[in-house]
Amino acid sequence: MPGPESPSSQIYLPESQSEYAGYVAWRGAIIESEVSLETRQIFNKGITLHLMKHHHCVVYTIPGPKGSTKPGERLLNFLWYTNEDEASLREIMVDAIDGHRHHKTVPAGHVRPKVWAARVNRAQRDFSLPPPWNEVISKIHEPFIQAISHHNSPQVSFEDGKVLLVGDALAQFCPHTGLSSAQAAFHTAQVVEYAAGRISLWQYEEEVMGYSYIYWLQSVYWGRFYQADVLTAVGHGLYYWGTVGLEKVGNWWRGRRSTIVIEFQL
Repeated sequence: MPGPESPSSQIYLPESQSEYAGYVAWRGAIIESEVSLETRQIFNKGITLHLMKHHHCVVYTIPGPKGSTKPGERLLNFLWYTNEDEASLREIMVDAIDGHRHHKTVPAGHVRPKVWAARVNRAQRDFSLPPPWNEVISKIHEPFIQAISHHNSPQVSFEDGKVLLVGDALAQFCPHTGLSSAQAAFHTAQVVEYAAGRISLWQYEEEVMGYSYIYWLQSVYWGRFYQADVLTAVGHGLYYWGTVGLEKVGNWWRGRRSTIVIEFQL
């Protein structure tokens, strides 16, 4: 199944909706060869993060248009997460072509030029992004925008186990590199076990719901860590770590191996 707002999901959980997390991602990608050698060297070794107050910017390399991973032919993937209230969000998400308001993503080619120009100007004037980040954002030709949301379904199976929610349809995480892909892989492995009769429907539900709930909490906590005030972030962090601790103790008591990998946020 697709995400929580898909027609199929709404048949079984019509009241279940994703929640706007309070921030958006300004995104785009450019060929490495379009930037200076000094900038390429900054972003050459992995994910590079720049932190600001309630904002953060991420740049990393991804394969080029033809799948090339050769230096100079790869893409620099740019993401800038900024807090936006509902009024700002409504303005940002207006389509440049037909003027309708997008709810989740303004695709490449549909971002209004004045909205993107204002963002680039703010990068250079208000937020003082370092030169390498400024060089990348100033050369993005086809930006797109995502309103970040999260969702956690209260139920995973329907029709006596004949219909199952997997991936983003069950739990939609705030941005976290690879987390949604890891969830989809775990869900797929559990579906195989259930379909083969090696685990019961109850066991499938327990494994999948537990895994997704923990990582959903982690993604919300990390989002608050980067975007919210300290007290809000600490509150979410304590709740997340308390839940992880209870999960670990419960699995130890039942003699089970935990599927949760603990990651520290510095």
